[in-house]
Amino acid sequence: MKVVKAAAAVIAAGALYTPFLLGDSANSFDGECDYLIILGYRLKNNSPQSQLIERMEAAAEYLKNHSSVIALASGGIMGDNTVTEADVIKKYLVESGIDESRIITETESKTTFQNFENLTEIIRRRSGKDLSDVKVCVVTSDCHAHRALMFAKSAGLKNVNSITVRTKSKRLRSFLREYPLAVDAGLRCAVKKIKRG
Repeated sequence: MKVVKAAAAVIAAGALYTPFLLGDSANSFDGECDYLIILGYRLKNNSPQSQLIERMEAAAEYLKNHSSVIALASGGIMGDNTVTEADVIKKYLVESGIDESRIITETESKTTFQNFENLTEIIRRRSGKDLSDVKVCVVTSDCHAHRALMFAKSAGLKNVNSITVRTKSKRLRSFLREYPLAVDAGLRCAVKKIKRG
């Protein structure tokens, strides 16, 4: 009986979360912003996999159409790789015709939570403005958009939108894995809120 109740609770929680997950996955911003965050994705033998390639393609297109926007490429070294995700993103953007002076790299983070903690500090320091006065856009996979926005807002970004890129490879699995990860994201954000008082 306990197993049945637990299963029912999990299903109910998933049903409640689904509209948020799908709602943010369908939104894709195309307006002006001050900073464009490109979130990394794990490399394989120092090379980008499909989700990161999709994000970089979308970022390059946006930056070509919005010439005053500063790009923030984010992601450190994971696993057996010897290059950072951020440097791979920067290399792709430069090769796509984006001026190197418009690209800032954040190479220390290993999780999305850390991405936004570090990036928010870079934006605060570089802009010299209150975060509510800075417009930020995040490029990420559609399955990842809701969790990314949760972390962005938890880190202090007030005016943030997403450019969502359709996940083509292992699409169903990518969405399903967001359910348990959303629980972790919610707990991290809650703990941070409690610490801030």
